[in-house]
Amino acid sequence: MPIEPLSRRVRLGLALGPVMTLAFVAGLAGLPFLIPFYDPVRQTVSELGEVGSPAALPFTALLLGLAIGMVVFALAVAAALRHLGRPVWGAALVGLMAVPLAGIAAFPYPHPLHNWFGLSELIPYQAPWVFALALGKAEENAPLRRFSFVMAVVVWMAILVNLNAVVRLGPVWTLIKPVYGMIQRTLFLTWFTWAAGVGLLLAANPDARP
Repeated sequence: MPIEPLSRRVRLGLALGPVMTLAFVAGLAGLPFLIPFYDPVRQTVSELGEVGSPAALPFTALLLGLAIGMVVFALAVAAALRHLGRPVWGAALVGLMAVPLAGIAAFPYPHPLHNWFGLSELIPYQAPWVFALALGKAEENAPLRRFSFVMAVVVWMAILVNLNAVVRLGPVWTLIKPVYGMIQRTLFLTWFTWAAGVGLLLAANPDARP
């Protein structure tokens, strides 16, 4: 029996995956120009929006916009999974990314809650492999499943390196400290790249075409 195509509303929601990724990249690239002497190689993303920063307002607006977009995107992913006959829990962790994004925006560095919301990102960072498991073993979902598993490995590699900012293991931290800003960005960009790929691949699924 032919499968009905995804609705236009769901397709627009899935498009938020790549759109949010581009917006995030543009923000990371552009906001440092608002702060004299800011060094994106060495300094963290949080320092863009810290209290008193010239980039605080646009940084907060960017994160809040991403938080709202993440909820809409997660709902579209859930609808696409339902369309494929797969459980919608594969989209749950995607939507949970909205919580740390909003929390980091609401409590800028050096507020004590800022780092806690940052650490809470470890939960939605698990979305790639959880999503891959939700796809099951159907052959038509193989490209998306493989992509998600590969990105899950890359995300976890980035997580392990970034955790050195918390535990600060002597030789490792000494090595990465001068470039920690770029290492931190690698983790963020890896996860958003996965989200962009999910949006594009779900929308391009043969079973979802008119």
